[in-house]
Amino acid sequence: MLYLILISFGIILSLSLGLGISTAIFGIEWWYVVLTVLLTFIALVAINSVVALFVRYVMPKKYFNANFKIHKVHKWEIRFFKKIQINKWKDLVPEAGRVLVGFDKTKVANKEDETYINKFLSETIYAETMHFWSIIFAGFVFFISPQLLLTVVLPQFVINFVINLLPIMIQRYNRPRLMVALERINRLKAKKLEKDIETH
Repeated sequence: MLYLILISFGIILSLSLGLGISTAIFGIEWWYVVLTVLLTFIALVAINSVVALFVRYVMPKKYFNANFKIHKVHKWEIRFFKKIQINKWKDLVPEAGRVLVGFDKTKVANKEDETYINKFLSETIYAETMHFWSIIFAGFVFFISPQLLLTVVLPQFVINFVINLLPIMIQRYNRPRLMVALERINRLKAKKLEKDIETH
C-alpha cells in the first residue's frame, strides 16, 4: 500500500507539474507530457526489474558475504537509525522477498539456526545491492526528455529514490542484529565443543 501511494503520488505530481507548467507556460503539447510520464514510469520499472535479476542471477554469490568490509554497518549508521526511529516504521515498508524468492525478512523465525541466520544475512545483502544499483541506474531516465526533466522526470526519479532507499536502510538496520545472533550461536557451539573435549 505504501509503495502504491508513493508511485501514484509521483505520477500525479509529474502530470500536474507537466501540464500545469510545461504545457501552460512553455507551450509543450499535453500528449507529449503524458507520454513522457508513462515512458519514465515504464523505464523505472524496467530498470528496477533488470537490476534485480542481474544481482540475483548474474553477480557472483561470494560477494553476498556479511563479512565483506563493504557490508559492514558503522556505528554512526546505527545511531542515525535510532534517531529516525526506524524500528517504529520499518514494517510499513513492503517486503518482496517472501514473494520473489520465498524468504521472509519481516521477522527472524529461528535465532538458533546458523544456516537460517546466514541465509537471512545474505538476503539482506541481496536486497541492499539490488536497491542501491536501482538508484544508480535510474539516472538513465534523465535522458528521456531534457525539456521535461524538472517537471516530469525528476519527481518520478525522486519517488523511485525513496522507494529504494527505505529498504536499504532497513537491511542495514537489521544486519547488526543478525550478526549478534550468529556470534551467539558460534559461542554456544564453541562452548559445547570444549565440553565435549573435556568429557572425552
